[in-house]
Amino acid sequence: MSRSGINGAWRLGLLLALALIPVGCAHQTAAVAHGGVPGSPDASGATAGDTPRAQAPVAALSPPVASDLAAEDELEPLDSPSAQVADPLGPWNRAMFTFNDKFYFWLLKPIAKAYRAVVPTLARTGVENFFDNLGAPKRFLSNVLQLKGREASIELGKFMINSTWGVLGFGNLFADNPETKIPDNDLGLTLAHYGVGTGPFVVWPFIGSYTVRDTFGWAGGLFVEPISYLRSVPLSLGGRTYDMINYTSFRIGDYESLKDASIDPYLATRDAYLQYRAERAKE
Repeated sequence: MSRSGINGAWRLGLLLALALIPVGCAHQTAAVAHGGVPGSPDASGATAGDTPRAQAPVAALSPPVASDLAAEDELEPLDSPSAQVADPLGPWNRAMFTFNDKFYFWLLKPIAKAYRAVVPTLARTGVENFFDNLGAPKRFLSNVLQLKGREASIELGKFMINSTWGVLGFGNLFADNPETKIPDNDLGLTLAHYGVGTGPFVVWPFIGSYTVRDTFGWAGGLFVEPISYLRSVPLSLGGRTYDMINYTSFRIGDYESLKDASIDPYLATRDAYLQYRAERAKE
C-alpha cells in the first residue's frame, strides 16, 4: 500500500477510535441493566439488543430512553433535569449533534451492520464481555472513592475470576447471578457524589452527550483503563475501534427509534441523558 493510502487509513482509524472512547462511560460508558427478548423494548422504552450485557447510552447515538419527557414532567418543568442544567452551548451542541448523526448513519451503522451479518452473536457477545471486563478497574475505583465497599468487592471479584476462569473476560461467569448485578459506576458519578455540580450540557464530536462534570469524569477514567497503557498506539486505537463496532452491532435501531418518536431529536437525546444521569447520581 502506498504511503498516502496508509496515512488515509490511519486517519479513518483515528476518527473511528475517537467515537469509541466513551463507550463504557457514559459511555461511555453508565449502563442501564436490561435483559429480554432481542429487539424488544425494555422498561425505559429503549430497544434491547441481542445480548445480556448492560446497555449504556452510546454517546449521543443511543440514550437510555426512546421518548421525550413524560407528560407529568412537562407539567412540572422545574423538576426536570433539563431545567436544572444550563444549555448555553445550544448552537454548538446542535451542530455537533448533527455531525454525530451523520457519522452514525453514513459510517458507523453500515460498518456495524456488515460486521453483524458475518460474525455470530456468540462471538460478538464474547468480544463485548472482554471489553466490559476491561472497564472493571474504572468501576472498581469509582466505587472505592464513593465508599461503596460491597460494590467495589463485587467488581474486583468479578474482574479477577472473569480474567482467569473466564479466559481474559471473554466469558462472563456471573451473567446469570442476580447477586452480582450492580449498576455501572464512573468518575463522573464520583464527582456528583462529592457535590460537584453538573455544569452546562455539552455535545462533543464523536464522543457525544455529556455535562462538564461528566466530561472531567470521562477524561479521568482514561487513566485507569488498561487499554490506554498499551505501548502500541495502533493496537490501542484498533482495539477501541473494534469495541465500538462490536458494541454498536447489538444496538442498531435504538437511536432510530428515538428519532422517529421525537419532534426534536436533540432535545429528546439531551433530556434522556440528563434524566438518566440525574437518577444515577441519586443512587
